[in-house]
Amino acid sequence: MKKVCNAGIFLMLLAVLITINYRTAYGDDSGFDYFGYETDGEEGLPPGKYANIWGYTGQEENLVIPDEVEGYKVIAVNIADENTFVKTVTLPSGISESLRLSGLTSLTDIYVSGDSGILFSEDGILYGKYDNIPILMCVPQGRQGSVSVKEGTKEIGYCAFFGCKNVTEVNIPASVEGVDGTAFAFCDGSSMNIKIDERNEYLSIKDGMLCDKQGKSLIVYLPADSDTVTIPDYINRICTEAFCSYFNLNKIIISSANTELDPYAFSECLAQEIVLPEGMKKIPFSAFTFCVNLKKINIPSTVTEIEQNAFAYCTSLEEITIPENVTIIGERAFRTTSLKNIYIESRNIREIGDSAFYSMESGVNIYVHDENTYNMINGNEDISYNANVILVKDAEPLELDKYNVTLYTGNSKKSATVKAVLTGIKGNVKWTTSDKSVATVKNGKITAVKKGRAVVTASVSGHKKKVSVTVKNPTITVVDGSESINTIKVKKGKTEFYRISVNPAKSGVKAVINKNSKKFAKITLKNNTLSVKGIKKGTFTFKLQSGKGSKTVKVKVV
Repeated sequence: MKKVCNAGIFLMLLAVLITINYRTAYGDDSGFDYFGYETDGEEGLPPGKYANIWGYTGQEENLVIPDEVEGYKVIAVNIADENTFVKTVTLPSGISESLRLSGLTSLTDIYVSGDSGILFSEDGILYGKYDNIPILMCVPQGRQGSVSVKEGTKEIGYCAFFGCKNVTEVNIPASVEGVDGTAFAFCDGSSMNIKIDERNEYLSIKDGMLCDKQGKSLIVYLPADSDTVTIPDYINRICTEAFCSYFNLNKIIISSANTELDPYAFSECLAQEIVLPEGMKKIPFSAFTFCVNLKKINIPSTVTEIEQNAFAYCTSLEEITIPENVTIIGERAFRTTSLKNIYIESRNIREIGDSAFYSMESGVNIYVHDENTYNMINGNEDISYNANVILVKDAEPLELDKYNVTLYTGNSKKSATVKAVLTGIKGNVKWTTSDKSVATVKNGKITAVKKGRAVVTASVSGHKKKVSVTVKNPTITVVDGSESINTIKVKKGKTEFYRISVNPAKSGVKAVINKNSKKFAKITLKNNTLSVKGIKKGTFTFKLQSGKGSKTVKVKVV
């Protein structure tokens, strides 16, 4: 299928502007802004003086662009700044290089003065011929209702319906063989009904998408009501700029790895997130260039090559991961993005093109995992101007979330679970303890047995990590007011109260009292509050116990 190459038109103009012998900017009372320049013929133009109209600031409703300005022949017109006054425009017969009327938002009709051999107008719509191929060039933005493409037209060209938000119906004849992906940029696709002559052998509408006749190549995505779109499995190709400049798109999901991306497939797409499928092998040339709203995108682990300009000028993208199978990163692949962090997981990079990570802002961090990639990028401003290249130490195959554990024999903090993290290896972790009488272990759960020290070992695939385990007995303190005491004094017939403090907190504590002691005092322990009531004068001892920890307390009844 043929497609209009807007990049070719742009490069033609760019070549003219770069190789001129003389150039100057003009502006006059007519409201025109333009460049005038001279050429000696090396650019493919006859030697002479030429002009490029860059803008119009006047208020004429019927704008006529002259054949010449100040002796310079007008061959290019680029009016991009918004002008709501102009209703009709007449183009000069000699225009041949570049045309852009996107700034004339109230424009309803376009005419051509004379016969340029390239441009002609019919029903106020601009057509052209390139290599004898009839092309729809421009439908005025102010058009409303139905538009029928002229019979015999072979191509609907670059930005042909740009900004035609009030066009509700487009009739495409049987003669049209190709549609540029930008043809309906900044249109309201949800309210635009596109009809294709049933005799057309090249195009079809399928599930609201403009496709090839077989319905397998997505040529233009026509915006629907939903801000999220999933590309169906039957689509095996996304053509150049198929998602160009649709404001209501937020997220695009490609579900099939068999879907091939053309160069520029998502160029100038305004979605914030694009999901790519596993199985994709390559990010093609300029696939996501100028995706200025793109904040989130994944590069599948199966990708081996990121081609030139793939993500250039993605000015909202702050972070991206280059997976382990990538071997080639093309020139300007991430040039002039807003990236703050680039993670290169691949250790097999063999080629990085000039300006691949060129940034206009300093502080871009590029994290790499092998010295070869580090040396390739670090200090090479041709690749990574304004970037900080950081060599990251590889993660250990086996890591534990704890390496020191303190446990107690009471019912609080008696056990702890250690988690193992495996990186790049697989297998079941085996846990062992150096002293089962101190601490046991099962599936990473370590349980205290008695006071002492032990070492717990985790092992898998020949890798080992050790955990130092300390087991303590709970400590018990008798508190009188704000002081800790070892001896309790109580008068016969009186009752005294004391607070019992246990470390760790919430450990259970009990009082162990022999029969002989009970004739001297009544001792009660409830909710860590100890009460002692004197019965008979005398001295005795009893124990407070928590786990395998204990404290002997002396009592004097006076």
